[in-house]
Amino acid sequence: MESFDFEQELIGLQGKLRNYAYLLFPQKEDAEDLLQETLLKALENRERYNENVNFKGWLYTIMHNTFVNICKSKKCCLFLSLSDENIGADITRTIEDFVADELSFEEVYQMVDELPENLRVVLSMRLKGFKYLEIAAHTGIPLGLVKSRIFYGKKMLKEMLSDF
Repeated sequence: MESFDFEQELIGLQGKLRNYAYLLFPQKEDAEDLLQETLLKALENRERYNENVNFKGWLYTIMHNTFVNICKSKKCCLFLSLSDENIGADITRTIEDFVADELSFEEVYQMVDELPENLRVVLSMRLKGFKYLEIAAHTGIPLGLVKSRIFYGKKMLKEMLSDF
């Protein structure tokens, strides 16, 4: 069985992690900081990594959780996460395919920007980590309507990504 070289695998995935960081933070400095923080956390928790677990998935999870923590600490994060597992695995898988194919994060952002405003606002908030009740309270929209708009926003985004 081939031995697992942690550092080599980490270096090999750095480009894909950078692309994912740009999906989360469109500003170069913020994306690079997120990448650096992710790599540091991975190295600090190296002994906690189980070789039976998908290494790439483990790193993406670290990056996503770091992103969510940054957003929560800022209280009003103006950035967009397209990987929130609570939003739907179908969209997450589609976005990961785009990142893996090294498509521009700007192209994905343009698709999100094309959503109707009523869907884009609530979906963006949900993708940033807001809970349904928080979105309803912040926007003044009833909870049922928030859930409905998020559902239709996800559906439209998925269709747009599949057409691309």
